[in-house]
Amino acid sequence: MTVLVPSKLQSEHLDDLVGIPFLRGGRTGKGLDCYGIVLAVSTILDLPLPDVWDSAEDAYDADRNKTDFNRFVPEEWYRVDGVPTNPDTGDLLLIPGHVSIYAFGYVYSSAEATNAVRHKWRPFFRLWRGQIDVWRHRK
Repeated sequence: MTVLVPSKLQSEHLDDLVGIPFLRGGRTGKGLDCYGIVLAVSTILDLPLPDVWDSAEDAYDADRNKTDFNRFVPEEWYRVDGVPTNPDTGDLLLIPGHVSIYAFGYVYSSAEATNAVRHKWRPFFRLWRGQIDVWRHRK
């Protein structure tokens, strides 16, 4: 397993994401949606993402409360059995109709009610217990 240690530059850029307004389909500093923040975090950390997310976004737009993202994740990613106590940096956290990413002890997400935020893992886990699917890249 490769352990990623954040550089000062990475940490600063991750901090810059917090508070960016929610914007459906947003991919810039003017606004991010849940996938936009996942893209931003993964880019800052140079982490690979599934290359099929355009299809997942289409499904998200069609019915965001019932989308099953799991069917869009390619073979180089695998579902972690159970929810780990300490996820790995780069893990995708999938809950019904939403995607977030874990990095260095925090969950980065964006939603209409919260804008772009950084949650500590444990409260996020308690809130979504039983609904989180964790997906990890095969290294």
